[in-house]
Amino acid sequence: SKKVTTSEAKELFSEGSGLCFDDANNYSPILGEWGEGIRAELGLSSLTYCRSLIYAIKKGKGTAAHFDQNINFVIQISGTKKWWIAPNEHVDNPLTRHTIGIDIDPELASYTKSAMPNKLPENATEFTLKPGSVLFVPRGSWHMTEALSDAISLNFTFTAPTWLDILTTALRGRLAQSQHWRE
Repeated sequence: SKKVTTSEAKELFSEGSGLCFDDANNYSPILGEWGEGIRAELGLSSLTYCRSLIYAIKKGKGTAAHFDQNINFVIQISGTKKWWIAPNEHVDNPLTRHTIGIDIDPELASYTKSAMPNKLPENATEFTLKPGSVLFVPRGSWHMTEALSDAISLNFTFTAPTWLDILTTALRGRLAQSQHWRE
């Protein structure tokens, strides 16, 4: 991926590239309000990182099989898009994203239960999203997509702090009290 100007994005999209408008909540206050409202309704910690993304995908294009370290709600705005979602039996509670066919992050590799697959697991469930459809993608679930027509979706993602995050932050705060640890 790369950051481009509006005119470059329009040209890339017409050539078949998908577009991701990352952190759209930083540009639209209402998206920020909706994300925070969803976070609160879910009972997630106020320390949860929530953001919204807008995807514009050309017909026949999509995402490779991968999993994310966050939970995701997808709202299909226009067009039709297929999703395939499968449980992740390779790693529980991942701390990072992984895409099939890409080298695995060394830390992620240190706690996987088994080797990563070379394709989406066979037990994937297929969903077809049309305008107005909402889909929940649990943290760590394998998933991939394909647009059946030019499609736009709005995603809200939530990355809640893990126990690891809380412990290491508290430990750092405590150790920062010592001049020896600050050395």
